[in-house]
Amino acid sequence: MAFQPSEQQLAICAHAKKSRPLMVIARAGTGKSSTLEMLARAIPKEQTVLACCFNKDIRAELERRMPQHVKVKSFNQMGFAALSEMRKPMRLSVDANKQRQILRDIVPKDLRDSVEGPLLRLLAMCMARVIESPEDIEGATPQRMVAWVQDALYITRQPSSVVSYDDQVYIPAYYIRTIKMPKFDHVLVDEYQDVNPAQKILIQASLKPGGKLTMVGDPAQAIYAFRGAMASAMETTCKELNAEVLPLNCTYRCARKIVEEAKRYVPDYHAAPNAPEGIVDAVDYEDALEKVREGDFIVSRTNAPLVAACLSLMAKRRKAVIRGKDVGTGLAKLVTQSKAQTIPDLVEWWNTWRDREVRRALAVDKPNRAEEAHDKANAVLSLAEHCDTVGELLKLLEDLFKDNTPSNNIVLTSTHKAKGLEADRVWMFNWTYRPHKGGEEANLAYVAITRAKKELYLVNPRPADAPKAENKTPPEETPKPKKVPVRSVSVRRV
Repeated sequence: MAFQPSEQQLAICAHAKKSRPLMVIARAGTGKSSTLEMLARAIPKEQTVLACCFNKDIRAELERRMPQHVKVKSFNQMGFAALSEMRKPMRLSVDANKQRQILRDIVPKDLRDSVEGPLLRLLAMCMARVIESPEDIEGATPQRMVAWVQDALYITRQPSSVVSYDDQVYIPAYYIRTIKMPKFDHVLVDEYQDVNPAQKILIQASLKPGGKLTMVGDPAQAIYAFRGAMASAMETTCKELNAEVLPLNCTYRCARKIVEEAKRYVPDYHAAPNAPEGIVDAVDYEDALEKVREGDFIVSRTNAPLVAACLSLMAKRRKAVIRGKDVGTGLAKLVTQSKAQTIPDLVEWWNTWRDREVRRALAVDKPNRAEEAHDKANAVLSLAEHCDTVGELLKLLEDLFKDNTPSNNIVLTSTHKAKGLEADRVWMFNWTYRPHKGGEEANLAYVAITRAKKELYLVNPRPADAPKAENKTPPEETPKPKKVPVRSVSVRRV
């Protein structure tokens, strides 16, 4: 049977010939990619069209779908082209560690290791939001850190043939009034809820005078504030441009019971007419680890519970990986930075590091950063319980965290890493979520729920985990429990 577009999709496509800006509120699994393709084909071919996206994977998918008259570019591609033009005749090369090196040249040597992480986060946030004045930098950040970041921003903007990934968007956005960018009659933006101010500047600079902007996104999936995205991006832009708003809220992914669970957060969400009934059920932790099977997702708000669960599964000879190679790489860098030679030394260093980072975060009213420090420390301490040497722990980090997750594995993933993915069966570590706090916390629960196509299991915590939800004080000592033979388990490499 031939594909029949819905009434909502037809209304969106009909808007292609109108001049008024358009905002499409596309809920999870509602056929957004197909709708974008239909919309692009409805735009008159004599118009120049740009489709903006966030990364090379999405770009490749859009290029496959879009008609030939549509140019597809990631924000970094757009910025890099503008920066290359700006810096002619230099040949630009990319160094992902450029900002790290700049900070190491600025910060006194005896303070580098202790402040590098917070400074890099603060610097990235300032670049994403194109801010640098002390008044604009959020939180009660110590003045010397503000000064270091201001110095780093100034050095970042100086002419150089070496650029970082953040430079590619930040520098053109900063100098947007003096650089040249290609102009288009119609600009399409996917995942607009994740757009940060620097990317928004590039979008606006790509429009011809009188050109049309079409934005597609879901404010209930805005979960990237830590990258500089603004939670109010869609609402603010709608008001600024007087954009027309059209819905795309019928999901073709989720079964009816899963939709009912998601409607607690997004009341306008509804299932397709032919959607199956599906399953939503509560299950205890140990039962979940017994019943989970290859191809299923285990989703958590934080990473530490995934590490503990993955180790338990591997001890039972189950094929399991944690999605997110960059997470493992980041933890490994901190392990190496500790210079610990033994596991007891490493445990002591991580406990000290966690306490210090939590104090710093709470001192500037950043509870999420405090929780992030706990999560990182607890993840590594869970691994330390199963290792005899630091080298063995580093190898285990490499084996556990992967970007490419084979379909014959149980895939454990944070909500952020699961975004854009789906599975027939999803096991949601329910105790790790805090939707009652609203905002991005409610969004995280909605995103996790809507990864499930047919079956969703809300997993209750182990008794040992339950009281830890709000109690973040680390124990004075971390005892080493009985070792389980995870090292003898073969972890498939990809």
